[in-house]
Amino acid sequence: VGETIEQGDLMDEVCSHILSTLQNELKDNWHELINQDFAELISGGKFQPEQLENIQEEWWDRTQPHVEAWSKRQAGGIYRRENRKLNAGQSPSVATISETEIALASKRLSHAIRQLILVQTLLDGGLAPQQEKCIREELWLELAPQVERTAQSYQKSAAKRGFEVEDLIQDASAHFQQVITRFNPEDNRRAMLGTWFDDVVDNLFAAAVRPRKADTLKRGIGGTAEDELSDEMPTSPKQSLRYVRDHQRQQEAADSLRHIDEICCQLVETGVCPIERVLAFKLYLCEGLTYQEVAEALKAQGYNYGTTQMFNFVKEVKAHVLGRFEGDPFTSN
Repeated sequence: VGETIEQGDLMDEVCSHILSTLQNELKDNWHELINQDFAELISGGKFQPEQLENIQEEWWDRTQPHVEAWSKRQAGGIYRRENRKLNAGQSPSVATISETEIALASKRLSHAIRQLILVQTLLDGGLAPQQEKCIREELWLELAPQVERTAQSYQKSAAKRGFEVEDLIQDASAHFQQVITRFNPEDNRRAMLGTWFDDVVDNLFAAAVRPRKADTLKRGIGGTAEDELSDEMPTSPKQSLRYVRDHQRQQEAADSLRHIDEICCQLVETGVCPIERVLAFKLYLCEGLTYQEVAEALKAQGYNYGTTQMFNFVKEVKAHVLGRFEGDPFTSN
């Protein structure tokens, strides 16, 4: 028991160190983050230099709930990643924690707060058309690199459907302009904008590369249905009945799949499940990958998990989906 308490105290100490470092670095760099050019963008025009300090203070106060919540999340993530690197019985300490990890987390937090301010300005309304256009363009420039990385992971699937990675990116750009105002910056429990949009884009790309014919919602629902509908219209009463039943089953499967996608989005947006767990579930369910293949796919995205963890992730997310579904969508009709 004493050892457990010591480990808990050590975790609190390490996380507090990371937390204070992240918040102090953000505060130290705040004047660079909210510089003259950025302040003019969100304010919609020129202003006197002495007004810049007021704008910086206003946004520092407005973003504090998110700074606190998101830096805590970053600190916990660093601790868990550092803990996985150590041998059994060892725990991270302030002395051993990776400065590189903290630097990367600090950069992520700065980007997230900057994006938050842009979205909040957009949602505050009352913007001139040119100002709104510039803010939307700036947000897209912030998110474009991660969209491109996600699109690259769908390269093979996209090629089978006859289009390029650039086509996916263009679709994501157009979709972004439609959905950006759905992000709720008032709720600091939500994921950062970049994490939220990662899941939006993943759903968009998965739908784009998925074969047209829907299958029953078993493993491999992204694959071609075993019992495909005939391209020809039925010519007998018996064929007509089968055609109607097949079409109905196909439509129900597609509807269920859309509902599952919505649930997966909600799980990530509300913080119920980390994005990598939902991705594991969708790769296993929709693409029909093995647990080993899912682990390798996530590793390519920077996550390091084993097959047992993939099994647990799929089981966990599936349970959440079933809890929000009427009936069981994972059985044949």
